[in-house]
Amino acid sequence: MEQLPPITWTEFATKRDLEQSRHSLEMSTMKLQHSVEIAMLELTATMERGFRNQSWKMFTAIMSSQLVTVGLLGLMINSLR
Repeated sequence: MEQLPPITWTEFATKRDLEQSRHSLEMSTMKLQHSVEIAMLELTATMERGFRNQSWKMFTAIMSSQLVTVGLLGLMINSLR
């Protein structure tokens, strides 16, 4: 005990102080969890939009290449007649 710095009785934490700190920590944790959940929902929505747009671009590119191929085949067939 002699090694401890001198303190007064008002500097000791009470059960009430600890309970308030615990409650404050729980509230902070809940707010953090809520923020993370919102961020995850926003990220998921952004990713889904990106995948949907990418799928449409890919579909359009494939269909366009197929139409060009069919057109070229048609030209080749007509040139053989």
